[in-house]
Amino acid sequence: PPTSASSVRRRSSAPRSSSAWTTTSTCSPTTPSRYIATYAFFRDGLEVASARLRAYVHGGDSSYLDEPATAAALAAFVLRGVECGAVAADEVETLAGIDQAKLAELARRRITA
Repeated sequence: PPTSASSVRRRSSAPRSSSAWTTTSTCSPTTPSRYIATYAFFRDGLEVASARLRAYVHGGDSSYLDEPATAAALAAFVLRGVECGAVAADEVETLAGIDQAKLAELARRRITA
């Protein structure tokens, strides 16, 4: 039978049972495969994003001419990776040459301790 948009909305907003794999982190994966995919997503993009951030902050050589909005998006990407545990903060310091506070500043976010 055809479904209306309102019935789809009602079903999608219905409470769902929690999974044993649900976490409260920023990444919030609900299954092991989603956890692995999320982790891999941040790991795969870390080197390129960190290199571009290093070039933006420290004026290094990059094949991209990044502007402030791009730097904010790159910093937000890396920061989300740190917050969900896919990336270590000291690894970001090594690769990008910036600490977590500077990363949050570039991402235009506040860090909660």
